[in-house]
This record gives sequence, C-alpha cells and structure tokens, in this order.
Amino acid sequence: MFASLRRCLYLPLISQQGHRLHFYRVAKKTDNNPSTMPDMPSESPPGQTRGTLTDYYIVAAVNSVAATLLGCSVYFWTRARFGYDNVTNLLLGALNGLVYAVGARWGGRWTDRIGLDRTLRGALVLLSVILGIGWLSVHSAAPFMLMAVYGLLVAPTWTALEGAILHAPSPLKVPRRVGIYNMVWSGGNTLALLLSGALVGWRKDAVVWGAGVLHAVALAWSLRFVFGRGAGLPLNSSLEVSASPVSPVKSAPRGGVVRYRLMILSWIGNSLAYLLQWSFFALLPHLAQRMGWDASRALWMTVAFFLTRCVSFYVLWQWEGWHDHPGWSRAALWAAPLFVGIVYAWPTPLIVLPALALLGAAFGLTYYASIYYTLEAGEAKATQGGLHEAMIGVGAFLGPLVGSGAVYATGNATAGMFLVVAFALAVNAIGAWAVRRWVRPEIADAV
Repeated sequence: MFASLRRCLYLPLISQQGHRLHFYRVAKKTDNNPSTMPDMPSESPPGQTRGTLTDYYIVAAVNSVAATLLGCSVYFWTRARFGYDNVTNLLLGALNGLVYAVGARWGGRWTDRIGLDRTLRGALVLLSVILGIGWLSVHSAAPFMLMAVYGLLVAPTWTALEGAILHAPSPLKVPRRVGIYNMVWSGGNTLALLLSGALVGWRKDAVVWGAGVLHAVALAWSLRFVFGRGAGLPLNSSLEVSASPVSPVKSAPRGGVVRYRLMILSWIGNSLAYLLQWSFFALLPHLAQRMGWDASRALWMTVAFFLTRCVSFYVLWQWEGWHDHPGWSRAALWAAPLFVGIVYAWPTPLIVLPALALLGAAFGLTYYASIYYTLEAGEAKATQGGLHEAMIGVGAFLGPLVGSGAVYATGNATAGMFLVVAFALAVNAIGAWAVRRWVRPEIADAV
C-alpha cells in the first residue's frame, strides 16, 4: 500500500511526452540561481493565442468578477429563494468543488489539445447560457444542477487563461506575467465582493444572472481576437524546451528535488486554503446572522480578506526572498486555520475584520506559491494550470463536505466550522510528514 502511495506521489514527475519535469532541466542550467522560473515564455505556435497579453488580462478580470460574484454570494440566493439551511449550502459548495476539480484536470489536458482560445470561448458561451437557465429555474434541486455544470465549465476558462498569459506575444518575462495575472484576478475578486454586496441588497437572484452577463462580456471581448486563420491550434513540439530526453532524475541536482517538495507542499497549502474559504462562504449567511448583519454588510466585510490577498500578491511578486524557503508557506498554513477559528469564536467587527485581513495575506502566499511552482514545472502550461486548479477543487470539495457532516452531527454551524478548522490542521500536519517521508532524491527508483 505504501509503495503504491509513494508511486502516486511521484507520478507528476513525468510529463505527457515521457520527459522529466521542466524545473529539473532549468535547475541543471542555473545551479547558482535560486530562482528557476524561466525568464522568457516558451515560443507559441502561430494562431495559438490570437489576442494580446492585455486582452487575456481583461478577460481574466471580467471572468474573476463573474465567478466570485456567483461563488461567494449564491448561498444567500439559495437561502432566500429555496430555503436552504447550513447543511444544504455546505453540500452545494462541496458539489461545486468536486466538479471544479474534475473540470480543471480535464480542462487543462483538453485545452492543450484543442487550443487555448477555442476552449476559452466555448466555455464562456456555455456559462452564459446555463446561468440564464439556472436563474429561471424554480425547482429546489436547481441550484445543485446549476453549480455542478457551472463548476465543470468555469474551471477550463482558468486553465486556458493561465496558458494564454504565458504564450501570448509580449516582451514581458514569465515572473512578471504571473505577477500581473495574480493582481488582475484578485483585484476582480475584490471588485466582485463590493458589487455582490450591492446586488444582494437589491435582488438576491441578481448574482446569478449578473454573473451570466459578465461571462457574456468576457466572451464578447474574447471574440475580438479569436476569429482568424489558425485560431485555436493545439500545442505542438515547438513548445518543448528540448526535443531530446533529459538525463535521469537521479542525476539531477538536489535543487530539483527541493523544488518538487515545494510544489507538493504548495498544492497542499492551496488546497487547504480553499477548503477553508469554500466552507467559510457557504456558512457566511450563518455568520452574518450571528453578527446581526444583513447580506450586503456581510459580503462587504469580506472585502478585507480579498484586498489583503491582492496586496500580498503584489508583495510576493516584487519580493523574491520567499522563493525556495518553505518556512514562509509553513507559517501561512498553520496560521490560516487559526484565523478562521478566531472569526467564528469572536464574531465582532473589531475581531473579524483584522482576522480576515490576516487570513487574506496567508492565503495570498499559499496561492502564489502553488501557481509559481506549478507553472514552472512543465511545458504544457494549460495542463500544469489544470493541476493547480484541480487542487483548488479538491480543497473546495473536502471543506464543505466535512463541514456539512459536522454541522449535521452537532446541529451547530459554529461547532461545524471549528471541526473544519481542526480537519485542516490535521491534513496540514499529515501532508507535511508525507512529503518529508516520501519525496527523496532517489526518485528515479520510484517511477
């Protein structure tokens, strides 16, 4: 059993073409440079990305506003229109996380096969349509069907965008591209919470059709550049750094193994971050009720979280001292669950707002580490982005699932959230131990 688990842990070391992951190649060339993120993006074949880098940033910003508007506010709509309680809302969040993980993993591979632009515009078309249908539905099971389809379709938009920002023609180097991308989508998150607070105070169903309108806007912008000869061509071998196989991993420098450990730890950290975040927003109506706040004020309160996460992205983009230093990520991983526990233990504005701000800073580090180490690790950027997004979905599934069982068993949403926090701390400890135990330099023998 342990041998099988160890083998599964090493499977990402092999790329789709049977080559070792890219950071081993880079590490071998830059032994004296602690940062192995390649300076320039891989060359893109003609027609792979028809838009400019700015075009994809604009689509990412609008897409982020739409996804956050729905994902963080839908629970107020389901409670008001369908009478969902805390357990049902948590189950809804768990379903959304599960299909998101599937959509991200499938979408990343599919995107690299059929093309970035083609995947992006196809998903945006379907998202606009299904949100319009979901808004008109009156059956009590409609939100579950809506969020299942939505999670499956929205994930490929992010894998396509993450691939596009690294392949779009621009003189910007890769670290700067990723830094701007993180600022763009996190800024969209912040704007979405301000907008959703206003919309739920007016009409709670506006978050559903409003998200559909915004996805349609993103589609309209993408249509400016997707039409043309060669648009949506699949990736080919021109994206490979080297056409010849690299040397066996056991001859790779120690830095490559350290990078792999950091990537696995960042996946665990980012998954735990979304485990807490999805559970938190599924129970936000309950927290608002405890604080005596309406839906608008509760949503505006969470701006503190998204704003500090955006600021942390900027700091981590400009300051590279956190690269290859797992201590920063470990501190964030242990602190984040405690901040969530503080919010539910003392639900007063003087406690909640600073705790949410610190939580946003911690989540910023876990996310940035995940996308940084993942995108540097392979040549098929959409597939690598799919791995990153799939781990988000895993956390978004486990958190609400554990929370729903805990709330059902205890009959108390606050106690259920404390159990989610305890679960996150336990997974963090087990994951760190597993990485130390199994991720070793002698990885060639395990694959």
